[in-house]
Amino acid sequence: METQSLIGILCLFALVAFFRWRSQQAQRRVRGQWETAIAAFEAADYTEAEQQFRKCIADAPVFLHARWMLAETLARQNRLDEAEQELETATAFEPRNPEAHLSLGMFHALHRGNPNAAVAAFTEAVRLEPDLRRKLAHEPRLKVLDNNPGFEALVRQDG
Repeated sequence: METQSLIGILCLFALVAFFRWRSQQAQRRVRGQWETAIAAFEAADYTEAEQQFRKCIADAPVFLHARWMLAETLARQNRLDEAEQELETATAFEPRNPEAHLSLGMFHALHRGNPNAAVAAFTEAVRLEPDLRRKLAHEPRLKVLDNNPGFEALVRQDG
């Protein structure tokens, strides 16, 4: 009986080691895909960037930064519906992540021109992380929302 227990324990350790090795391999693969995608994005090669970000997501579906960058890549190709879907998916994966709501709000403000949706997303981001109020108030790209009463109320310190 002791021999069978020892063999079982050894098999368990071998299995754990194997899965750990596979996980490390996957992490290296995703890291390489990410680096290639970022380089392509920075070079404005959005087709290659999209392909690499999609590979990252296929290997690591909850890699939110890859989804956010894929969304920006799609938006720069004027594929706004697809970009919005990626941001919605990222937000659904981590609904308590203020950065997810912040990214969605920036998309609505800068790409969709939808101030109400932007303010709704920013409101949720600020609810989750109140210090974002100051960041939003000083974000130069959000000048497009300067005359929006909802945005003005949100970014006021007493708001």
